[in-house]
Amino acid sequence: ERHEFPGFGEVRQARPAARFSKTPSAITAPGPRLGEHTREILNSLGYSEESVNELIASNKIRAGD
Repeated sequence: ERHEFPGFGEVRQARPAARFSKTPSAITAPGPRLGEHTREILNSLGYSEESVNELIASNKIRAGD
């Protein structure tokens, strides 16, 4: 399948492997961009905003701000 991905244009993406007749699967959006959910995941794991900022500043992690 092909999807429009902001900043990249059209991107080909494999369709879901499983096929079911009564509950069809579909790709409704492109995958997340690198670092897109970094902050929220680390915050949910108990990292403080200050700790996350330090990790980003030290280039140990990447966040898509």
